[in-house]
Amino acid sequence: MDKIAQLGNVHMLHPPYSPNISPCDYHYFLGLRDFMVGRNTRTQADLDNHNKQWISTRPKQFWKVGIRKLADRWQQGH
Repeated sequence: MDKIAQLGNVHMLHPPYSPNISPCDYHYFLGLRDFMVGRNTRTQADLDNHNKQWISTRPKQFWKVGIRKLADRWQQGH
C-alpha cells in the first residue's frame, strides 16, 4: 500500500457493500431481466446467445443512462 500511495493513488476506505443498494437492481440487470422473459434458456449456450443478442440491440443512450445511474448509486453509498 505504501508504494501505491507513493505513486499518487489514494486508498479510500468504504464499506464492502451498502445494504440499501442491491447490485441486482442495477440498470443492466433490470433490462436484461425484462428481455429474458419467455425466452428458452435450456442450455448455457442459449443463455449466452440471448445475452449477446440483448447487448447488441441496446442503443448508445441505454449505456449512457446506465453509467449516469451508476455514478448516482455510487454517491448514495457514500
